[in-house]
Amino acid sequence: MLQKMVLILSGIIIKITIVAIIAAIFSVSALAIDASALDLIDLDETDVGTSWINWTWTNPTPAEFDHTALYLNNELKIPVSNETTFYNFTNLDSDTSYELSTQTVDLFGNVSSFWINDTASTLAATDITAPSSITNLTAISGETWIYWNWKNPDDTDFDHVEIYLNGIHQFNTNSNFYNMTNLDPNTEYTLSGKTVDNVWNINSTIVTLSKRTKLFPSASFSVSDTKGKEPFEVDFEDTSLNANTWFWDFGDNSTSNETNPIHTYENPGIYNVSLNVSNNDGYNHILKNNFINVTVLPKPIANFIAINKVGNYPLKVSFTDQSTDAVEWEWDFGDGSTSIYPNPSHTYVAAGNYTVSLTVSNRNGNDSTSKLNYITVSTPTTDPDSSSNSGSSSGGGGGGSSVTSERYENILEKAVTSTHMIKGMEKPFTFNNEMIDITYIIATADFNVGNVKAIVESLNTTSSIVSKPPEGRVYKNINIWLGDYGFEKKLIDSSIGFRVEKTWLKENSVPEFSVSMVVYKDNNWNILPTEKIGEDDTYIYYEATTSEIYSSFAIVEPVQKEATTSNADSSLTENSVDPDASKASPSLEVSEEGEGTALVVKTESKASSVKFLLFAIPLLIIISLSYVAFTRGYHIEAKTKMSAFLEEMKAENINNISSGKEESTISSGSSKRPTSEVPLPKVEITKTHVSAKIKKLEESGILTNVNKKYQK
Repeated sequence: MLQKMVLILSGIIIKITIVAIIAAIFSVSALAIDASALDLIDLDETDVGTSWINWTWTNPTPAEFDHTALYLNNELKIPVSNETTFYNFTNLDSDTSYELSTQTVDLFGNVSSFWINDTASTLAATDITAPSSITNLTAISGETWIYWNWKNPDDTDFDHVEIYLNGIHQFNTNSNFYNMTNLDPNTEYTLSGKTVDNVWNINSTIVTLSKRTKLFPSASFSVSDTKGKEPFEVDFEDTSLNANTWFWDFGDNSTSNETNPIHTYENPGIYNVSLNVSNNDGYNHILKNNFINVTVLPKPIANFIAINKVGNYPLKVSFTDQSTDAVEWEWDFGDGSTSIYPNPSHTYVAAGNYTVSLTVSNRNGNDSTSKLNYITVSTPTTDPDSSSNSGSSSGGGGGGSSVTSERYENILEKAVTSTHMIKGMEKPFTFNNEMIDITYIIATADFNVGNVKAIVESLNTTSSIVSKPPEGRVYKNINIWLGDYGFEKKLIDSSIGFRVEKTWLKENSVPEFSVSMVVYKDNNWNILPTEKIGEDDTYIYYEATTSEIYSSFAIVEPVQKEATTSNADSSLTENSVDPDASKASPSLEVSEEGEGTALVVKTESKASSVKFLLFAIPLLIIISLSYVAFTRGYHIEAKTKMSAFLEEMKAENINNISSGKEESTISSGSSKRPTSEVPLPKVEITKTHVSAKIKKLEESGILTNVNKKYQK
């Protein structure tokens, strides 16, 4: 029982303790909210206007005080911190009473139950008109500053201008200017301003002006060199910043507006150089005094060396200029050849000792030097033609000598190359000399030859080993020697590549398709089958097929010559027709090579006109077919076969020979030559004969490459 009572008493004591603790806590809170200690002191309006009232007060001193809540006409407006002791209410109605009520709040959020109030009235609105706006707003700028200027209004109640920069309020001022500094270059800024009078009437019109800060150019330049001999060329390089115009003064009365000019100082002296640069924002100037030093150019002193001075021909020698102050060069290699390049190469093609001379010059003089017997050229001991002037050798093998029978003074340039020839294998000989218009020779031999030499000589004029010049307009005379004399008889196939300058074709009105290569054989010039194979910006390239490759050649435009007859009034040209066709019976003469074709017209009496027509019918058919083939590009292949066919026709159809008739000849690609009087043949040709001959043409291959639709 006693224990039960003890437990009951303990419970009562614990409850009493808890209640005491709670009471103590509420007591502390009550102590923190001492109304008299937290209330504001001296709340009062200190200034009023027609639209505003300014209240001031003194804050309470306890540390627990946090802030004050402000109510205007019982409407909470704003809490202010424990450091704020005033507040200006604006945009109020004029001549109106307003009550300011306050409540203090401590750090724990406890609000004082006591209100501290004050009542004040705005002034009567005697002036409610805002002042006029500012005018004449202008600005000037530099790289980091802008100076604004304006005119304030003349209103008597004008008080100040509110200034904004890029929409942000900066300050109020009653002045008429504002200089803003520390701005960024090449950047736009906007100034705004609105006026306020002395009763705080604010003009709602905002006056604005934008202005960009400037970006001035900065002049600067460098040069390739500052010192040199006359004439001294200097490269000027502009290194200026933000410039878009330039004016250079080189100090020798010469100027330039280029960005990076190149200037040559012609006379010795020391020169000042200046550069003026500008852009839309301004200009800048730089001057470099005594900047360029040009010295006198001495007279040149000639000197040179050579590499590979001794050897067998063909001997290629490389010359190196070692002259001082030289501007121009004139070389004499001692064999009639010259050069104007500073470091030329030259090939000696004949044995001998050669004296080489070099003359150098500049604007102030010249100098020459000669080296006697400087180059020694020997005859190769293995050359089978070393003692021959004809350039040939016995036997029909390959090999070949570099010595030819052409007159030395007629050789403009010579090129020599060689390759190893094997039976049945096509071998090219290529030439890259700019002075040689032969680009390659391709040959195939029918036996193993070994090393074969190809020589091409570009000539000044007609070869000295021919009896007459080629007919037509000549582009180039050339000698070509492949292997030894007679070697061409061992060739299976051969062709020559060559080129012709486009400028020559244009200047001479020569169609590119009319160019041919001709070869000299049996005392005559014969046209080779020639075709265009390509072109570039400078040349047209051709290829000619030939069995002669040890002879004189020429690149020409063949001229179509007029035919001659025993009567002065009778003349024909190639591919033309006699007005009186009944008086002539034509036949074709073809050169041994098949390249030159002459049309021989034989006349007979009127009594034989029928025979002539019968003979002419198949001939005209053949000529027509040949024309078609020519337009299709097959004339070269057909010419040789046509010749054989015509000769066969004449042999089959000549029955008797008449006498006392005139003969006229039309020659293409050869000189005019008289013909003897030959009686006209008695010809009897039927339709069956013509059909048989055409069939034979087809079988022989003449018409093989002609499109079937042209055969009729």
